Amino acid sequence: MKKFTISVTTLIIVTLLFGLGGLSFVAYFKTRELLISNLEMHISSLTRSSGSEVGLWLKAHQTDMEVMANTPLLESMDQNLIIPYMRKESLRNKDFEQFFTADSKGNSFSNSGYIFSVADCDYFQKVMASGESVISDPVVSKESGNRVIVLASPIKNGDKIVGLIGGTVNIAELTRIVSTKRVAEIGYAFMVQEDGQIMTQSNQEFTMSNNALKEDNASLDFKGAIRKMIQVQTGVTRSSFQNKDTYLAFAPVPGVKWSFGLVVPVSYVTNQLRYLPINFGLLTIFVGFLLVFVLNRWLVIPLAKLAKFTTELGGNLQENVEDNYRLNGPVAEVQSLATNFQTMASALHSSFQELDSLNGNLEREVSERTTVQQDLKKSYEELGAAEEELRCNYDKLQAQGIALRESERRFRSLLENVELITGIISMEGRVIFINDFALRLTGFEQDEVIGQDYFSSFIPVEVRDNVKFRFTEALNSNEAMYHGTYPILIKSGEKRLVHWNNTLLFDSEGKVTGFASIGEDITERRKFEKRLKYLSFHDSLTSLYNRTYFEENLKSLEGESFAPLGMIICDVDGLKLVNDTLGHSTGDRLLRLTAGIIKQCFREGDLLFRIGGDEFAIILPNSGLSLVEQACYRIRQGVENYNVAHDEFPLSLSVGFAVSRETYPNIGDVFKEADTNMYREKLNRCKSSRSALVQVLNKN
Repeated sequence: MKKFTISVTTLIIVTLLFGLGGLSFVAYFKTRELLISNLEMHISSLTRSSGSEVGLWLKAHQTDMEVMANTPLLESMDQNLIIPYMRKESLRNKDFEQFFTADSKGNSFSNSGYIFSVADCDYFQKVMASGESVISDPVVSKESGNRVIVLASPIKNGDKIVGLIGGTVNIAELTRIVSTKRVAEIGYAFMVQEDGQIMTQSNQEFTMSNNALKEDNASLDFKGAIRKMIQVQTGVTRSSFQNKDTYLAFAPVPGVKWSFGLVVPVSYVTNQLRYLPINFGLLTIFVGFLLVFVLNRWLVIPLAKLAKFTTELGGNLQENVEDNYRLNGPVAEVQSLATNFQTMASALHSSFQELDSLNGNLEREVSERTTVQQDLKKSYEELGAAEEELRCNYDKLQAQGIALRESERRFRSLLENVELITGIISMEGRVIFINDFALRLTGFEQDEVIGQDYFSSFIPVEVRDNVKFRFTEALNSNEAMYHGTYPILIKSGEKRLVHWNNTLLFDSEGKVTGFASIGEDITERRKFEKRLKYLSFHDSLTSLYNRTYFEENLKSLEGESFAPLGMIICDVDGLKLVNDTLGHSTGDRLLRLTAGIIKQCFREGDLLFRIGGDEFAIILPNSGLSLVEQACYRIRQGVENYNVAHDEFPLSLSVGFAVSRETYPNIGDVFKEADTNMYREKLNRCKSSRSALVQVLNKN
């Protein structure tokens, strides 16, 4: 017996040694991979959180600037009022190094009274162009000489931007905030701007002086990480920086085109896994001993007892095995062997057990019949209650039907009387209902449209397929119908522009039965809007583009694709004298005459403007010096031809022109040069043109 126990125990130990060893080896590597992955996720999550915190810090200070910009006293641009206010704010908010205010031309003054210009600053131009708050990249403060970022917000007087107010934050303050975002006491955090320049870093020698994309000694993997950062990506990667193997996690900073980076040495991760093999080894040994103990108690000892019962069975056939050879154990197989052993020895007692079983079955049958009788009685009671409930529900349905018919009557009355186009269309696209207002608008009678195809009757051919596709797609997908604007055809053939609100209709089972459309005729409104748009960019007297459209085009023509760009400025000589002597109606006729002559001298693609009372401007994209000179010659020739044919009322124009360089023209400089040349010609011919006009006036 002892030999049997030792053999089984030895077999279990050997099996567990190889099994647990292999499992521990696999578990170690899987756990190591999982821990490294979790640490990388933790570093990446911390980076995103830290980037968001920096973004919130910047957003909070940007909000402070917007609150200051909305202070009424700033609209006056009065230094005597604004400087004390900015000084008070600088004492309240220590994060800002200084505050300053600039007018629409870039002339600015700080809270210390220092006066300077920000007209050439990128943030000033962005604020004035967009009317939105701006956070700048690091710049050098014109007052303190420190590297700062500028938070600027527009100052508005109504809808007009009259200037901006800005606050500067020392880059050292931003570096301090960023440096606090790191893992425990190791690693460091930094930020880069969109060109790859490092803005902030705990090591000051790298701040605003290091761009990995331009450094020859920077590793390729570190450069790759920086490229991902300036592309506003989020992630974590391994890279080499300053000859150290590190993890670099990065995430964009919300609200600005910067990226936040967190560098953690790889040793930080590997050190945490240093004791993992030892722990797994100790755990394997502990689990092995525990399993040996449990298996010995639950398997080896019960099997030894069962072997002993088998040996003793030959001399104890007369005894009740259930009393003398009872064996309990948690292992199902061992328990099954013991049960079979007991079954063999208890065959003599099977008759008594069968009798007891029959008696028990009889008692259960009586009990089941009693239960069935009770259930039947309960079912009769429930059936009576259900009948009463059905009667009550029928009465409710009758009342609901009456209410539903009344609701339908009111709804139909509303649709028929509302001053909007209202219709109901079936699944097949046929008109089921159309109200009187729609009939009056379209000119149809009701029997001409009811039952007809909606799309063929009302939708113009050029948009019919698109509109029909949208409605069919919505009907098939059971999605809410779209809202939009498209035209309809009325009986006379005229098109009316309608803004539609469409919705699906469902039956009581939730199935789509069609759609309802309610539309507003916006034809006249659109015509009025187009007229307003035309008047906003055209001069009402000459029908040429006005000064507003001229200034808009100056901004859009500074691209290389328009170079070289020519500009001609014309001025009507003696217009004031004509207005004073012959009246403004004659002066207006002279201006219309001038506009007509200028129109005849230019190409269709050239842009003609009236930019002042007596001034006209012509912009010639992609035109060199020779083309511009030819255009000026055509203007002068046109004026000369007119004067030959109409000597009773001569016209005199002063003309100046300028041509930009071949690439990236500065439109402002071209305009100034052309205007200066025009005034130079006007001064040279002032006396002759004025005397000629006086002679004509004296004749008249």
